[in-house]
Amino acid sequence: MKHNIIISSYTFFVLSLFTILALLASEFTTTFSQLFALLSKNGRIYDVFSMIICIFGIVGIFNTAFFIYKRKDLESKKAVTILTIASVLSFILLVFLFFHLLEHAKSVVVNEISVEDDIRFYKFTSYAVSLNGILFFLGFIFFVLLPVLYRLVSLDLNLSSRTGRLLSILEPNKTTIIIFLCAAILEPSFAFSDRFFYIDSVLFLIGAIMFLVMAFMKRANFRFYDYVNIVMLSLTILVILVSVNAMSNSDFYNARFCFLILGFVSWTSSWINFLLKEES
Repeated sequence: MKHNIIISSYTFFVLSLFTILALLASEFTTTFSQLFALLSKNGRIYDVFSMIICIFGIVGIFNTAFFIYKRKDLESKKAVTILTIASVLSFILLVFLFFHLLEHAKSVVVNEISVEDDIRFYKFTSYAVSLNGILFFLGFIFFVLLPVLYRLVSLDLNLSSRTGRLLSILEPNKTTIIIFLCAAILEPSFAFSDRFFYIDSVLFLIGAIMFLVMAFMKRANFRFYDYVNIVMLSLTILVILVSVNAMSNSDFYNARFCFLILGFVSWTSSWINFLLKEES
């Protein structure tokens, strides 16, 4: 059962296409030259997308919790405990993110956003300790670098053991990895003067190269929607490279935040796939 992964892929496709079209319109048309800059502001469409994704993620966690409870007698106590803790922590995080985004919208209404709050005026250290920065760096490590490295060294889980099944459930799928890679290419600042911001670019290049090598080595395990996701990621990269003016005049903070939340929800929603597969 891959329904949740396919839904995540569809969502990624739509969100990527929306971003691509907004960037192209901002870059190559005069009338809509500020389109992406307007869409990516606090309280605008990317925040709305993020809140919707949070809601679906919360619903998905309740669905997963139901299946965990249903199979509590078939799985080890350790597996049930870890999955329960993961579900509770994910629920708390998504609720927190939802209300954080809600505050974004409220602050826009009462005009509380100042120029100093614009991520383009951040230094790297300021971004690194922000919520967006923490989510990005932790997400990139645990949802891109480690899963891809694990696959590159060809480690195999022993699915006959309960620990192996648990790790299989929690292992980030390829869709999740691609979504986090897309978040990495959406630089929250185009400040060439701050050399530390190139850390983002270096991380993306490392992750992308590792993923491409893995895709070549494990190509037999890739499905149609995986290739579609790779194509959308490639198109997003290409559009960003040619949209220099749009990038320099825009704030990617909320766009990256949206993709980070989508990647996290893609991961949590995939937990149930293994349980559903055993049910069928």
